[in-house]
Amino acid sequence: MSDGHLVDTHVHVWDRTVLRYPWLDSEPELGRPALPARIDRDAGADSMLHVQADCEPGQAMAEIDWVRSIDWPELSGIIAFADLERRAGRQSLASLADERLVVGVRQILRGMSASRLSRLAPAFADLHSAALTFDATVERGQLRELAALHARSEATTVVLDHLGDPPLDAEWSSAEAAQWRDGIRAVAECPAAVLKVSGLSAASREGERWQHTSRFVRFAFEAFGPARTVLGSDWPVTAPVSSPGIPWHRVLDTELTGDPAALEQVRSGTANRTYGKEYVT
Repeated sequence: MSDGHLVDTHVHVWDRTVLRYPWLDSEPELGRPALPARIDRDAGADSMLHVQADCEPGQAMAEIDWVRSIDWPELSGIIAFADLERRAGRQSLASLADERLVVGVRQILRGMSASRLSRLAPAFADLHSAALTFDATVERGQLRELAALHARSEATTVVLDHLGDPPLDAEWSSAEAAQWRDGIRAVAECPAAVLKVSGLSAASREGERWQHTSRFVRFAFEAFGPARTVLGSDWPVTAPVSSPGIPWHRVLDTELTGDPAALEQVRSGTANRTYGKEYVT
């Protein structure tokens, strides 16, 4: 099931000798430069999207310029940073849309209260006006608030990163899993919401543990369907826990067996439509 194009919609690169990434100070395994030459290419992705790596906010434009300048043959799009809580951040969206390769923005929303999230509504409308997608990295307890925010600007394309933070260490019958399922259903009701299957711990892909993890993957995929699902490796964040198991680009193979059209959607077609096929080819 490896024929055809494959778009990796979630790759990070960084170099702390070039830009400042405060969060890496406490991540010694990830601290060395993560450059395109080191990317694991076993999956055979022929297109890759760089997702902003949370450098200092004032260096956001420098990050775009640096990523475009490095040798990265598969680079086909950049998901840049924008501070949607600030007027200046919202005003920057139009200029970001004019930047070569920029197809969307991401601001990590983890830890934001419901009231703070609700104040992002004008920014979501501005994203649509600028023809930019928004990658939403949230905690599972924020999913319903994200859905409510999206409902106020339904035309804006929102990509739910990392499967919406499923509680993989909890039982399927737990309150945490029920909260996640409820949130996934709420986000899936938004017609312009897209699921990104990414960020799954590779350490969970062994034997019975993967059988448990795959239940979360299957539930979310069934809620969104192949026309609204994309794949991402989350390299190199998941690399330190990688193990010989089911690789990121095959986590939906069982669900897609015998359906080549759906496979093509998940591997590349949905990514092309979501982020703009003029960039992702």
